[in-house]
Amino acid sequence: MINFIKNGDGHPVILVHGIGASIHAWDDIEPELVRLGYQVISMDLPGHGLSFKPQNFNEYNVEYFYAIFEEWIIELGLCEPIIFIGHSIGSYFILRYVLKHTPEEIKALILIDPLISLEQFTPMMKFFYHQKIFSPWVLNCISVFPQTLFYSALSLTNTYFFIFHGKKFVFPKSILKIMSYDYKRANPAIFLLPFSVTSIGSQLHNINVPTLILGGSHDQNLRSEFFGNIASFIPNSILHVVEGNHNPQHSNPLEINKLLFDFIGGFTD
Repeated sequence: MINFIKNGDGHPVILVHGIGASIHAWDDIEPELVRLGYQVISMDLPGHGLSFKPQNFNEYNVEYFYAIFEEWIIELGLCEPIIFIGHSIGSYFILRYVLKHTPEEIKALILIDPLISLEQFTPMMKFFYHQKIFSPWVLNCISVFPQTLFYSALSLTNTYFFIFHGKKFVFPKSILKIMSYDYKRANPAIFLLPFSVTSIGSQLHNINVPTLILGGSHDQNLRSEFFGNIASFIPNSILHVVEGNHNPQHSNPLEINKLLFDFIGGFTD
């Protein structure tokens, strides 16, 4: 049902990608974690990658996805507390899990451009979702788009960021190929997931594990100033805003990786 890969031995690290991605979202991070002696478990969320893809559009909601996510973690049968690393809506599922489980089960959190509320949406994203453009007809059309169309759209975004913000905001061509491939093989109903997100900001003060929040300075999907709010909600958290877009782990991997590995190294043996 859930496709995942497990590499390495040692303390468990679970990686959870965002909308439209897959286990390949962590290609720049996973090998180094394994080299440092961690057991790295990365998964494809439902509707993504090689995981099962519900055909009923109504099943593309965060409650259904979270139930599957939680069940999958429990079935892993991990004996040590977990280090979670999540991106965007992947961070949302992680935070939901942490809020429901005891602190003894979680070692630390690393949240990259985390989503906790639709209030974070940029004006562009609010326009798309308020207009409800993702109708069944539109989703069916997206399902037949060729990979080259996704690649072209991502390339245009790349060009925009390069012109107005510089190289640290640009995806390498290898990443564009992976991202366009992941969008093509995902069920387009994944774009419905944000409609069902309910704010968890008021609950975050209950989280008391070391937390690193990494935010792209020019996130085109989520307003960057909200990352500071999230850090203020979580008592034991550190915030770093780095030059980058909504996927700084791809556009600025050197800085993201350094902050990530320095953080992990600070509290693990």
